[in-house]
Amino acid sequence: VRDDAVCRRLMTAPGVGAVVALTYRATVDQPQRFVHSRAVGAHVGLTPKRYQSGEIDYDGGVSKCGDALLRTMLYEAAHSLLIQSRKWSWLKAWGIRVAQRRGIRRAIVAVARRLAVVLHRMWVDGSEFRWKKDSAAVDVFEHDNRKIRTGVHHQPPDLHFDFHGSLPKFHYTTVAVSPTN
Repeated sequence: VRDDAVCRRLMTAPGVGAVVALTYRATVDQPQRFVHSRAVGAHVGLTPKRYQSGEIDYDGGVSKCGDALLRTMLYEAAHSLLIQSRKWSWLKAWGIRVAQRRGIRRAIVAVARRLAVVLHRMWVDGSEFRWKKDSAAVDVFEHDNRKIRTGVHHQPPDLHFDFHGSLPKFHYTTVAVSPTN
């Protein structure tokens, strides 16, 4: 693992250790096989299976097709990221928001799928894990002497946690921007 640049790069992601990085590298093998990074989640079997017949149409549990060892390793990495990790990242924030809506077990599977996609993109781009989302996602510009924010807000500026049980409850505070003199 020390000599392999790809494994060392994959290990920069939270929750990913030597075993997960080696398993991912051995299973995916050629990252160019996947045109889109999101296809890795389906290849591993972490996407919902779909049932359609006549007028009936619903999504079931995860498909569980693909490599079971990699699926298990990604699940363990996601569990470690959400439950054990103390370092905050955009992926953990996203997983906790999913856990509040859908429950911790579904959130772990969702984070495992997203982690597979992120690891593939890191491998293809040759980049390391970004602990914060790009600041380019939220643009701030002035209009009529007021600051206006546009773009996708992944984490509000004032975020407070109240721990009830094992998951934090988010309280968003809205800050009014007054015109500058």
